Amino acid sequence: MQRSRVNQESLPALSFQDRNGWQCQFLEADLKTPLPRKLHFTSPDKIIEIVERGGGLRDQEFPTDAETGNLNGPGWGVPEPDGGSSTGDSIGASALYCRVMRPMFTIHAGEYLVGEYIESHFRNWNVWIPSKDTGIDLLVTDQKNQRTVSLQVKFGKDFLPGKSALMRNSSLRCLSWFTLNRAKLDSSEAEFWVFVLMGFTSDKPDFLVVPTAKLRKHMDEIHGHQEKLQVYLTSTKSKCWETRGLSSDAMLQIATDTYKNPMLDLSNYLNDAGWDALKAKLDH
Repeated sequence: MQRSRVNQESLPALSFQDRNGWQCQFLEADLKTPLPRKLHFTSPDKIIEIVERGGGLRDQEFPTDAETGNLNGPGWGVPEPDGGSSTGDSIGASALYCRVMRPMFTIHAGEYLVGEYIESHFRNWNVWIPSKDTGIDLLVTDQKNQRTVSLQVKFGKDFLPGKSALMRNSSLRCLSWFTLNRAKLDSSEAEFWVFVLMGFTSDKPDFLVVPTAKLRKHMDEIHGHQEKLQVYLTSTKSKCWETRGLSSDAMLQIATDTYKNPMLDLSNYLNDAGWDALKAKLDH
């Protein structure tokens, strides 16, 4: 006889977290209101068994370590409406599926790389993630949290692997493409925009750290007042250029450090030169 379908979102849930042993608490379907039943497990094996027996690992991601099979984070198990009763540390086949607890917010790869670089190279600075999206991705403060600098972070793909072998085997480190919204740039309250250039074969990223006012001026000079700004940034070990529309010959000149065009040269904001502007604000 077929079992009637039940709205899974209306079912109670089982939350589990590792706090000196696995603490398990039944919750209402809203995942907030606790129910009387609580369980305690000394190892995660029983939780994994419960969800497996309920079919939870067939169609939902479960937070386990791929090598050990152990749980590596909190999650939710939702019991079947006609599942068996639970006694002691067993819930029988009561877990229908598992829903991984969603994070409140996430950061993209560029924000992580910027934060990691700052924390490893500027030990007296603190990095903060705003809880509200206001166009500021990271907030950096001095050691006493008295001086602040706000950052907007952009991360792009490296297109160099798709270029000719001559360019791939040159001194070019990364060729990345960014689409900027002019209105957002004009209204940005971030003090600096940081472009993360992660070359496909590079051992570390390059950072273009540009004061927002200087970036607006540069975009006016190069792109005018277009609504969408298509920006190609190309880095070498010591230089960074805006390269959209440049010929192959010009790109090879950049690779051999013989290209000259001050309007397209952004090297004053590359890596150490760019971070120096933050140091001047936070370390004085």
